[in-house]
Amino acid sequence: YMENNSENSSSWIIQRYIDNPLLLPCGRKFAIRAYVLVTPRMDILFSRIGYTKACSEAYNLTDIANKKRHLTNANIHGSAAVLEPLDVLGKFFHGGAVAFRTTVFQQMQEMGTIAILSALERLNPEEREECFEVFGVDFLIDSDYKAWLIEVNGSPAMSSKEPFLVSCLPLVVQRAVRCAEASTSSTCTLATLTAIGDPVFDVVHSDRFGVSVVDTHLDPAQGQSTWPRQNAQRGLDDLAYVLAHAAQQSVGTP
Repeated sequence: YMENNSENSSSWIIQRYIDNPLLLPCGRKFAIRAYVLVTPRMDILFSRIGYTKACSEAYNLTDIANKKRHLTNANIHGSAAVLEPLDVLGKFFHGGAVAFRTTVFQQMQEMGTIAILSALERLNPEEREECFEVFGVDFLIDSDYKAWLIEVNGSPAMSSKEPFLVSCLPLVVQRAVRCAEASTSSTCTLATLTAIGDPVFDVVHSDRFGVSVVDTHLDPAQGQSTWPRQNAQRGLDDLAYVLAHAAQQSVGTP
């Protein structure tokens, strides 16, 4: 994290370049976009719906200056941008879609949850009533099937000309609104929120309902969590500091 205090300056977050990305069968690098909903009652829901954003040219580490080989932003690739439904990844994961959902996708849920938790108390500084937000979360998968959180976007695009996104993005918005509204009811339960979120969102964290995916690292020998939530502060203080300063400098939204 670099903070520049000079006038008209910006602060920057520097991340290590992941030079061993998992590649599509065509040899192209890709990233994954998913969505996180934070309800007015600070429940966190993670979307099952998402999509892959692929480069338009094959990955080549020796050609680092070529953005079309290394950056997956759709605006860089124009009409050559390749967007695919998230479930397409199951086709080349050993074990198929089930393996993807129980390995990489689980990592994505945990990382997305921790990132939001690190800044949860700062998401509504003006304490507006009944407000909610949908974040776009981007991940990179490396060749060891490890997920890396690349970005949390406070204003994710909710429109597209891609046929599958034309049908699924309105569903994401619709379910987000319904879940946000339901969460404010005095009769709302975990079962209610889960049912309304289905098939788009899963509840991944809720203090009031006592659930969180960051409690799911179980040690079979001990039969209990090796990473209880009360000990999950590891690294979060630094992340919260970065996100808070980014928000104050208006260079990003946590």
